[in-house]
Amino acid sequence: MQKNIFQEKIKKLQKFVYKEKKNYESQMTRIANQIMNLETMRMKLEEATIDMESLNAQKQATKQLKKIYKKTNVDKIEDELDDVRETMANADDISNALAQNLGEELDGDELDDELAALEDEEMDKQMLGSVIPKTKVGGRTTVKAKKVEEEEDDELKALQ
Repeated sequence: MQKNIFQEKIKKLQKFVYKEKKNYESQMTRIANQIMNLETMRMKLEEATIDMESLNAQKQATKQLKKIYKKTNVDKIEDELDDVRETMANADDISNALAQNLGEELDGDELDDELAALEDEEMDKQMLGSVIPKTKVGGRTTVKAKKVEEEEDDELKALQ
């Protein structure tokens, strides 16, 4: 009999502990849900605050842009750009004028004659190998090569 009484007390105690456990679990679930709700509300509040700050910043920027653009318009900007282009063109003209050659300028025909003479000289070198004539270009006499003189000097050295 005592065993039965003891077993009944244990069973009552087990039911009590189990019931308390269920109450604690239920309470923990409610508290966890409340915490979750508070966290959600905090995040929404932060989001709303950031949204409002962003909106206010956009409003302020719009006001400042309106102030800036009130002082000017597209026509004024185009006029300024035209002035800039004109100034740049003047600067280019000045640079080109200062870069001109102030010395003796060769005529195009003289340059063509000299080029033809150089080409003839090269052809003569290749064909004859030694005789290269003096050429008169632009009133000046130039010697394009002194191969003949060099050969004569070599022959004199060989004789000595």
